[in-house]
Amino acid sequence: MRPRITYVAGYGWHVGRLFVWPTLLLGSLLSVFVSVPFELGLQEWSETSFPFGLLVPVAFLGVSLRRLRRKLAGQPFVVDPLFDDPYQLEIVQREQQPRRFWRLFRLEVLTWGGAVLLQTAMLMLWYLRE
Repeated sequence: MRPRITYVAGYGWHVGRLFVWPTLLLGSLLSVFVSVPFELGLQEWSETSFPFGLLVPVAFLGVSLRRLRRKLAGQPFVVDPLFDDPYQLEIVQREQQPRRFWRLFRLEVLTWGGAVLLQTAMLMLWYLRE
């Protein structure tokens, strides 16, 4: 679980969870500064009051669901052990280690779902301010 980016043979590029998690949280907090001008510009252009800013969390939710569907379809999780050999990665297959796979899957749901929830909450605070 080190914050690093590595290439894993047979899997592809792997980004450590300790790198993804803070990046997702920071990106979710800062996304409101992209969503609000995006929304204001599109509302001015289309002359409607549709909440276009919610398209950013919806798009992020689509990316998250695509990632989770790939995991359910058989793509393994790659785990970077924290205290073991720093150059060894573990591949967790759903069929071989089901308990561990589902724990990692729940962690993914919490991480990515929390980011979408945070983006939506920040937009809702902005909407309530108006």
